[in-house]
Amino acid sequence: MYPLVKHKHTILNTSLAYCCRLIDQCFSLKSSKNVTVLHALLVKVGFNRSLRNVVSWNICLKGLLNFGHIEMACSLFDEMPERDVVSWNSMIVGHASCGHVDRALERFRRMQISGVQPSEYTYSILMSVVFATLGGRELHGSLIRRGFSTSNVVLGNSLIDMYGKLGLLDYSVGVFLGMKSASIDLFSKCNRFGDSVKLFQELEHWDSAVCNSMISCYARHHFAEAALLLFVLTLREDIRPTEYTFSSLLSVIHSFPVEQGTQIHCLVIRLGFDSDAIVASSLVDMYSKFGFVNCAVEIFSRMTAKDLTCWNTLILGLTHNNMVYEALDTFKELLQSGPRPDRITFCAVLLACTYGGFVDVGLTLFSSMIDDYGIPPSNEHFACLVNLLFKAGRFDEAVELIKEIPYEPDCLVWESLLDACAIGDLNLIEGMVERLMEVMPDPSMAYQLLTRIYEMQGKWESLVRLKNTMRSLVKPVVGFSWIGMKNQIYVFDAKQLGQPGGKDVYCTMRLLTWEMEDEAVTSRSTMIDSI
Repeated sequence: MYPLVKHKHTILNTSLAYCCRLIDQCFSLKSSKNVTVLHALLVKVGFNRSLRNVVSWNICLKGLLNFGHIEMACSLFDEMPERDVVSWNSMIVGHASCGHVDRALERFRRMQISGVQPSEYTYSILMSVVFATLGGRELHGSLIRRGFSTSNVVLGNSLIDMYGKLGLLDYSVGVFLGMKSASIDLFSKCNRFGDSVKLFQELEHWDSAVCNSMISCYARHHFAEAALLLFVLTLREDIRPTEYTFSSLLSVIHSFPVEQGTQIHCLVIRLGFDSDAIVASSLVDMYSKFGFVNCAVEIFSRMTAKDLTCWNTLILGLTHNNMVYEALDTFKELLQSGPRPDRITFCAVLLACTYGGFVDVGLTLFSSMIDDYGIPPSNEHFACLVNLLFKAGRFDEAVELIKEIPYEPDCLVWESLLDACAIGDLNLIEGMVERLMEVMPDPSMAYQLLTRIYEMQGKWESLVRLKNTMRSLVKPVVGFSWIGMKNQIYVFDAKQLGQPGGKDVYCTMRLLTWEMEDEAVTSRSTMIDSI
């Protein structure tokens, strides 16, 4: 830099933008000396008089404050012929970072007197350092008078944090409930989906935070079409998506044809989110659910910063695509070079052992999780291990393991055991179904599992009695299938033959089924038999 600053004519003949970049380069190099030298030379050659651009002043101000030269920054600020909100915010941040809260508040008062309107960032700075109840309430009142909405994520979070530090919990709760995006998210997580939708529909204006919360709500409750539709509407409203928007949407996009997923992926790249760990992890999950494991592995390999979520997502994706050896190899790679595994990691590798039938490996990993990593086993871990033991024919060990669980097993454990023991002691199975119905809020799954077992064992009288019981106790749930053709999605149920071409479609499916059976392509071609 020194050859440039030694010649005043070089600077005088250089554009303002170039000088600003030169100053900013000094900051990135963390060179306090170069900043002061360059600033002095700019003043000496009359740069501050001939080019009265507030941007250049703000850059110099920012540099001095970044290096802790608060007094020099104050002198420069006083010399500025013009000050905008960035100038005032820089000084407020400088005083606050040095612990001069009173001086920061005084700058805020002078800012308002000078006629410069505070920004959301101004208030968030002050609320992070205020330590008196009166001052906090004054700030809150000021931002309301100036028309700022506390539903804004930045201001809302700052207010909640400020009131929490002041010990005013009621005020924090009040601000939280006033944040529409937070309320939508809260209702969604409390299984009050209808309230989330109602609150969203009552809003007159959308912003990024509200739309993100609602898309996440739709995704959490498996309303994939609604999530995608809202995403399209936000784009039409020029609301820029964030990494959380894409993460929520990608979690349910596998419900559509793969072309929809690739279009979202293209948009991710175009907006520059492909390097974000959250979005990249969601892309790995999406392609794994589509069955395009090679794409998932390629995205994972290109990631520069791989957190534990990314590793877990890839291991689960490989497992669900029956690539259990690759899943276990990825786990070994994680142990060698990645972060420390957590309970989700061990759920994934235990599931891989279940799919592959690796009983001894699964038992070793289960013991290592407890002894080496200090992770207490959850119902998910016990469910995987029970399933693994039962599928290996070690029925007694599986039952004993359930008895040794230190807490009441939930439906995951009982369902896992029941699903694995289609061939076994019928009295034991019926007893497990009774336990399963006690812990399940919806007993339909237990009835369906028992129905399948009765069919496999030829217990026809028991099957008839069970179906009669199901008609009176279990509400039937209609299942739907879909197929994407030429940018059109067709949805139908098992008995929907009234639509155009319906009978032809089912006749074609019957022919395909018979051909597959004749060629022994599959041993489980039982579809359409009930039509």
